[in-house]
Amino acid sequence: MEIPQAVRSVRKTSPLKTPPSKGLVLERITITHPERVISETGQVTKGELAEYHTAVAPYMPRLLRHPLSLLRCPSGIGNQCFYQRNPDKGLGADVRPFKFRHKGKNYEYLYIEDVKGLLEIIQVGSIEIHPWGASVDDIDHPDRMILDLDPAPDAPSEAVKLAAQDLRKRLKRNGLESMLKCTGGKGLHVTVPLAERMTGRA
Repeated sequence: MEIPQAVRSVRKTSPLKTPPSKGLVLERITITHPERVISETGQVTKGELAEYHTAVAPYMPRLLRHPLSLLRCPSGIGNQCFYQRNPDKGLGADVRPFKFRHKGKNYEYLYIEDVKGLLEIIQVGSIEIHPWGASVDDIDHPDRMILDLDPAPDAPSEAVKLAAQDLRKRLKRNGLESMLKCTGGKGLHVTVPLAERMTGRA
């Protein structure tokens, strides 16, 4: 995991605000053990990850009020990790449950509403945050479409870039704007926001 530019900026302008023994307080949420290294590559700490998410939270509105699946690595990404989608008592008051029924089965996911909820899932060691493409307010109607370009191991990166550019042109010809999201490996996600008029609703 490389250090994003925003994290580098945080390191320069927003050092840990309290001693490690007392934790790091952001948006009134306490991040314990902020000095813990969660990625040996770049020596990224838990506190830096929390500060990064605080800085970029205004630019990630689609994390809010969408069911989430979390990859939690409490001791860092080089140690044992596990996925979690269900809420529990250890996640904090701002991480909320969402229950729904689909094809005769009951499901329960978690979601957040603001930066406090985001920090609470970082506090429990979340490294990856995977939101659904629909909100808890209208779970049956997606508000985005994701086209996953997942190349074979021997596919050159340049070919993936060209595929993403071609896909963007095709989408634009059909009146759809798109944006690019890196997946952490060689793959790319082309994300297309969907307006209400495209879901069949008035």
